[in-house]
Amino acid sequence: MNCESGMYWMLLIKEIESYLQIVSLNDFLANSEKRFATIKQLEIIGEACACIGVSFF
Repeated sequence: MNCESGMYWMLLIKEIESYLQIVSLNDFLANSEKRFATIKQLEIIGEACACIGVSFF
């Protein structure tokens, strides 16, 4: 998938939103699966940012 694709970014953000829906902060912090899934998606976003050329901005 192309890093510069708006659809790619939206999918990543929607995944994070799905992990956080109807979850209190305490529940989130207590649930390692939700925490690690969220962290992984943020890592993917960071890696995708690295592949965007300066010309994108």
